[in-house]
Amino acid sequence: RWYRDFRGDQQDQNYLYSLIQFDNNGQPYLNGAKLSEGNPFLNLANVKYLLIRNQGQLLSIPNNNALDRISFTSNYVTMDSTTMIQSLKSESYDYRTTVALFEKPDFDNSITDKNGSNDIHPKWNKYSPNYQNITVTTPRDGLLRISEVFYPGREIKIDGKTVKPLR
Repeated sequence: RWYRDFRGDQQDQNYLYSLIQFDNNGQPYLNGAKLSEGNPFLNLANVKYLLIRNQGQLLSIPNNNALDRISFTSNYVTMDSTTMIQSLKSESYDYRTTVALFEKPDFDNSITDKNGSNDIHPKWNKYSPNYQNITVTTPRDGLLRISEVFYPGREIKIDGKTVKPLR
């Protein structure tokens, strides 16, 4: 259900809902002018390329708006799942610099430097299906956003101490 909600499957919509238009005969097509604008769902899911069939050819279109697989920020908003989906569709918060969470984290983002969050770049040390290791060096509290399917059994450690993952 979460995956379908994230994809925007309400009323048979999909990731490309904001990029699709219809011609006079009701046939759908991708609006090329909108491809450069991206789509919040595609961008958050790190979709780097769109594969599009055009007159029998398969074209690879880069999505220059795709977020990195991992990022750091001190900015967050809290909301429920219904509000989150609608907020992404309406772009009512800046998902590039702000993480939407179901619950408030254990730090106060009002005392952090909101302008400097994007200057911190996490680094993958190891990535495998059962183990990921990331290094982040930061002078302030914040959130490491990892674009992965949420798994409740995931164990996360910060400086060797186990912490609860936030959704």
